[in-house]
Amino acid sequence: MSNHLDDLMLSYLDALDTYQSLRASLSTHFTAGFLALARANFHSPNNTRYGSDAYDERMSAQLGVRVDSSGREFGSLRIAAAGEEKGDCRDPLRWFGILVPRALRTAKMEFGKAVEEVVPALLTARARVLVLQRRIECAKVGFVYMVLKTAPVGGEVEGLCTAGQVAGGLRAGGGEVGRVWVVKVSCGRVGADLEWGEGEGGEWFPRLGRGVGEGDVVGVREFERGEGEEWDGVFDGVEWLEG
Repeated sequence: MSNHLDDLMLSYLDALDTYQSLRASLSTHFTAGFLALARANFHSPNNTRYGSDAYDERMSAQLGVRVDSSGREFGSLRIAAAGEEKGDCRDPLRWFGILVPRALRTAKMEFGKAVEEVVPALLTARARVLVLQRRIECAKVGFVYMVLKTAPVGGEVEGLCTAGQVAGGLRAGGGEVGRVWVVKVSCGRVGADLEWGEGEGGEWFPRLGRGVGEGDVVGVREFERGEGEEWDGVFDGVEWLEG
């Protein structure tokens, strides 16, 4: 488990370094873009102002960011507009004529690089940092549990959960039962066979790709609730249910 945690920490630090570098790069592009835009406005002929006030509602975004189904991978997206395939150019610089200042072209280039290259990479890096943070938290868990409605027999896995998920699992799986058996499994003993997956709502659950062996179990306890009592109250404050 310690080696696995060490590997996760190294991956996390590498991802965090990438994220911080991309944030610095984004700041650099935006700073350069706004400075170039300011120079273009300062030296513009006939007091022309370069900005959103100079074009009408026909102007629309050319670049965007796409997100994959997992919500963790991002990429650049070129947005096509109606009529563009017929040669309707949407270059924003055309709104200011043909001979626009070089500083204005520089501003467009810097902003374009920020949106097309840096922003997708930054969002992907941020998502990876958050996932690794959660995996590190999971790797520090010492025990996971099986909640059974009948006395345990054999080593079949019927769904694992953390100590904090025991009561919630009973509510979701039919909390009307009055008696359950909770099997306590050592994460250190199952080792690398224990994996974690994200469920609905972003909560992470433990998974084991094999049966629970006798050597994996550190204890079994029977819990019973009284009439009208909620399972949360039964498990609340039970020190045996530890993380």
